[in-house]
Amino acid sequence: MRIFFKKILNLYVSIKIFCIFAFLFLQSMLISAQNISPDIQYKIDSISAWITKQYESNGTIDQKVLDSMNQSIREAQKRLSVANSQCDGKSKSQSDNKEEGKIIIRDMMPGSVFTVPEGVVWKIKRVSCKSDMGSYSVLVTSVKFKEQYEAGEKISMPAFTSEASLLSEDTSSVIYKFEIIEIPNPK
Repeated sequence: MRIFFKKILNLYVSIKIFCIFAFLFLQSMLISAQNISPDIQYKIDSISAWITKQYESNGTIDQKVLDSMNQSIREAQKRLSVANSQCDGKSKSQSDNKEEGKIIIRDMMPGSVFTVPEGVVWKIKRVSCKSDMGSYSVLVTSVKFKEQYEAGEKISMPAFTSEASLLSEDTSSVIYKFEIIEIPNPK
């Protein structure tokens, strides 16, 4: 009976490791579309290697170490975005003025709907998702949106996207972040 449980445990660990590698493989395909710098990519790869090593050695992950590594990546991303905006020689609001609007951020749960407020036009600039456990954001490319939405129009998010399944088995725990250019309607 003990051997049976050992085999089951080994099978479970093997399946977990396979899932991690599958996730990392799919994530690596998405990363190229997200323009991640080599420094940040190196940190992400080191986390992946560390997770694999932890699972192989004792089957668990030290959450404090993982949180620390994630925080290091977030700080590197912030430094990179600040450096990029300074290299451009213009602030984010100046570069978005060509759209004659302002950037607003809206969060949406899977299966939810936004209604564009009166007096404005919305253009969706980017949609990303992340789990409520604080994992990395993944750019959503599987859902296609119209070029612009007029006042009163509804923007809906499906209950399931392939990007959400990369982040969590329970896709209801995923939050979608919309970056929207809000343009005053000239009417």
